[in-house]
Amino acid sequence: MKRCIILLIIPLVLTSFTHLWNPIGFPDLFSDEGVYMRKSLHVLEGLGPQDTENYYASPFFGQFFLAGVFKILGYPGALDRSSNMHAFEMLFIIPRILMGLLAIFDTLLIFKITEYRYNSNTAFIASMLFAVMPISWFTRRILLENIQLPFLLSSILCALYLGRLANHKKSQNSSSKIIALVLISGLLLGVSIFTKIPIFVTIPLIGYLIFSYSNRSWRLLGLWSIPVVLIPLVWPMYSLLHNEFGSWLDGVRAQTVREGVPLTSTISFLLQVDPVLIILGATGLVIAILKKDLFILFWAIPNLQTALSSKEYREYLLAL
Repeated sequence: MKRCIILLIIPLVLTSFTHLWNPIGFPDLFSDEGVYMRKSLHVLEGLGPQDTENYYASPFFGQFFLAGVFKILGYPGALDRSSNMHAFEMLFIIPRILMGLLAIFDTLLIFKITEYRYNSNTAFIASMLFAVMPISWFTRRILLENIQLPFLLSSILCALYLGRLANHKKSQNSSSKIIALVLISGLLLGVSIFTKIPIFVTIPLIGYLIFSYSNRSWRLLGLWSIPVVLIPLVWPMYSLLHNEFGSWLDGVRAQTVREGVPLTSTISFLLQVDPVLIILGATGLVIAILKKDLFILFWAIPNLQTALSSKEYREYLLAL
């Protein structure tokens, strides 16, 4: 137990430094950060989740989350305005620190997920890679993916923990815990999708875990899928209630047909940004294929396809 705690503390300390040090100095401010800040302040002022009437770019949870944190902290009114020096940059310091804290929590979740699925040594390596590798630096920015990630990882962790409960002697109490975990996992994934839609590609992974660890129970899989489907439906339902469904459709179409980049070009670029992690990841994917590790394959392949075809993801890395 003591060894496991030490293995966890080391990556947490490292990720605290790499994601909290000089929050507004590195990386430089990216245009999308201003967009999400504007939307959050729009919600904070009580003007509703949609800041423009005719363009639906992404669901609403990202601005709800930031606005909620800002409300609790009294932001931006709590900032010292006695000096105008670096005033614009100072507006971003609290949300940048928030992104860093989320990254620390992500490191913890990555450790626990890997420990549950494999072992503590593998968990240490995985969390260390997330803590220090260059490609993870984009998690320092105020982006929807960085708000989304802890909810996604928590959903996976709940699904994995379901396996531990299922191995215990069945009782009324354990059955209640299993149902609660299934619902929590579904709620967390639903919130993650409600933050940014492309993460729906992880549905096969978490659905596979729920189905496998619930003794192939279709009832529990169906229960899990209810919040996964219903929570993201809030977005189109909002547009229907405000007679803007056509604008919502146009926004979704605009996002889905955004220009991508060639696969070879993206791989070449990623090898320049973080060659060590890309090579390790590719090697691990080959090993997962040989070992038929569905946990890795269901996670990696859909996300890899989404990331490599995303012009936006490349723009994030370029801006570093």
